[in-house]
Amino acid sequence: MNGMAMHRRTAITTATALAAALAGCGVGGGETPEDVSLLVTDDLGARVILDRPDAEVSGEDTVVRLLQRNTDVDAASGGTFVRGVAGVEAEQDATGRTLDWVYFRNGMLASRGAAETRVEDGDHVWWDRQEYARARMGAVVGAFPAPFRVGDEVAIDLACATPDGDACAAAVRRLGQAGVPATPRALDAPITAPAGAPRMLVGTWRRIRESGAVGPLEQGPRRSGVFARLDPDGRTLTVLDRAGEATSTLRGGWGLVAAVRPTPKLAVWVVTGPDEANVRRAAAALRPDRLKGRFAVRVDGGDAVPIPEAPR
Repeated sequence: MNGMAMHRRTAITTATALAAALAGCGVGGGETPEDVSLLVTDDLGARVILDRPDAEVSGEDTVVRLLQRNTDVDAASGGTFVRGVAGVEAEQDATGRTLDWVYFRNGMLASRGAAETRVEDGDHVWWDRQEYARARMGAVVGAFPAPFRVGDEVAIDLACATPDGDACAAAVRRLGQAGVPATPRALDAPITAPAGAPRMLVGTWRRIRESGAVGPLEQGPRRSGVFARLDPDGRTLTVLDRAGEATSTLRGGWGLVAAVRPTPKLAVWVVTGPDEANVRRAAAALRPDRLKGRFAVRVDGGDAVPIPEAPR
């Protein structure tokens, strides 16, 4: 195996953790989890392949067994890797990109093998075929209200640049409508949420850019995992396509909802814009129907536009 192939296999094994065999991957007794959803998309959400809000699940199913129950799965290397889902294979496309299957659980890139992870109540499982090497993608917004609410479990650290402002109030309202009651704190106030609770930062980029390890959003997807780049001046948002090429440069009049993962156990969401009015519009997009199946969104007026954008 050449060095590139070895690196690719190591990356897939570590980041998506699909190294356990499909055989014997979680069939049998135990209570059946409730409210489990399964989403399968292609190319960073560009195409929905399977959407099962009430996925078929049984007993102590693992994530890969859940996938098998709901669609056809093609396994390679004696069942070591997921090669294909619903007839869509991991492959090198016509542009030379290497597309592999990865999965997210409750808005977080999997840290354990799909054959090692048991499905639990309220789980949102999202498989996507993507060019894994293109982005350091640890957290996504498309499973909202996860990771803040999963089943009956709720945890959030909501920090606002202006806790008594309209944007923060809009975020609190939308979170409450999604079953996530939240009491905001100021950015510099002590954290009172439980350790490891996912964080949401609401405010203009100039105010929140140094909070919560979100600085990589100024450096592009290889550092942040988000196909957009914020300028330190807080006014400019550059939106990228799936190849990492700039498609739009927005100066004012935009909002952004995105997520980063500064540590293996912490997701940090950013609800931002160049001014309070646009931050409020971004906060208003915190709805399951606006965010579902999207890795990040920019808010243009009342519309939530998927990020990455389609190539021009």
